[in-house]
Amino acid sequence: MMKKVSLTLKILVSNCIPLLLIIILGFIATFSIKNLLNNNYWIVHTHEVINKGLTMQKLLVDMETGIRGFLITGKDEFLEPYINGKKSIAENLENLKKQVNDNPQQVKRLNIIEKNVNSWIEKIADFGIDSRKEVTAGTKTMDFVISTVESGAGKQIMDDLRKLIDKFIETEHDLMDIRNENSKNSGNNTINIIIFGTLFTIITTLFVGYFISKSIAKPVNSSIESLYGSSETLSSSSTQSASSSQQLAEKTSEQAASLEEVASSLEEISSMTRQNAENVKQTDNIMRNVDQIVKKADDSMSSLITAMSGISNASEEIRKIIKTIDEIAFQANLLALNAAVEAARAGESGAGFAVVADEVKNLAMRVTSEAKNTAGLIEDTIQKVNTGSEYVSDASDSFSDVVKNVADAVNLLAEISSASGEQNRGIEQVSISVTEMDTIVQQNAANAEESASVSEEMKAQSENMKTVINNLVLLVKGR
Repeated sequence: MMKKVSLTLKILVSNCIPLLLIIILGFIATFSIKNLLNNNYWIVHTHEVINKGLTMQKLLVDMETGIRGFLITGKDEFLEPYINGKKSIAENLENLKKQVNDNPQQVKRLNIIEKNVNSWIEKIADFGIDSRKEVTAGTKTMDFVISTVESGAGKQIMDDLRKLIDKFIETEHDLMDIRNENSKNSGNNTINIIIFGTLFTIITTLFVGYFISKSIAKPVNSSIESLYGSSETLSSSSTQSASSSQQLAEKTSEQAASLEEVASSLEEISSMTRQNAENVKQTDNIMRNVDQIVKKADDSMSSLITAMSGISNASEEIRKIIKTIDEIAFQANLLALNAAVEAARAGESGAGFAVVADEVKNLAMRVTSEAKNTAGLIEDTIQKVNTGSEYVSDASDSFSDVVKNVADAVNLLAEISSASGEQNRGIEQVSISVTEMDTIVQQNAANAEESASVSEEMKAQSENMKTVINNLVLLVKGR
């Protein structure tokens, strides 16, 4: 049953039960002490009643003594105790009636005492005083007073009063004994209640405390042992997990780095493949253009052969023109020589003309030289044109083969271009997949590192748990 009760409620019960017992003990002890105080009150009350009864006896004695003195001497000063006692005894009786109003028998006795006192005052005391005053006045003799006293009526009344008062005081003494006994019993009961109540409270508190402590300590100890075992397991597992996670993080990081390199290489290959596809496409276009160009070139070769023949003929004409230029240069040279001779004859006036003649001579010599060079070049060109004509004829044959080969190459390049496109798309798909794999591996690496961090944190928490468990063990079991 106690297993279903919370720890807070158990501690609350262990504290409340002693407190409740102390409160109950306090109420019982308070009631007992009040009873004891009440008994003490009645004891004091009884003492007061007895004292007032004794006072009433003393007042009656004083009143009787005063009356006797007055009857013997006739002097008024002897009446002072009587007069004072008469007033005091009336007040005393009223007070006593109020004090013993819970006891009808005592009230009845006080009423009888009051009646007898009034009877004694009226029939004995006042009558004796009046008689003594008449003696003093001379209307009566002392014998009358003496005979009144000797009749014993006052003594009888006074004896009855004394008996009544003695019975009243005796009854109060009996009540005093009863109340003393009750007070003693109340005191003993109070002491016993306090002692045994305290012992019972202590024993009950110890029992409840032991029982609740046992009910708390047993599951706590069981939980502590379980927690300690779990913390050991958790510490070992977290250590292994941290090591495995760290290795996984390292391997995953290496894998991520490798995948990143692969992705980079694939990106480069993809880029190169795209470039190759583009180049193949451009090459295909170029080859198509080349095919057209070669066809045109083949057509131009025939025109070139015809042109080469025209060039050869033109070269012959140029050779004739060069020869003519050479003759003109020779004649110009002669003219220059003649001009130089004439200038020399002319003297200083022909100095300027001599310079011009000299320049003409130089120009004629240069023209002659250039004409020779040009003639040589033209000869060489004619030979090369002839050779070129042969080469052009061979080239024309080769161009025919080239045209055929270019057509085949164009077809092959078209097929290569299509295959390169397919290859480029495949590599792009592989690159996307590798990129996704790289992202996943990077995420796995991050998760592995986070797992390693969590494992380290778990290890630290398990160590902290051990400390907490040790503190809990110290709190429950002590040292």
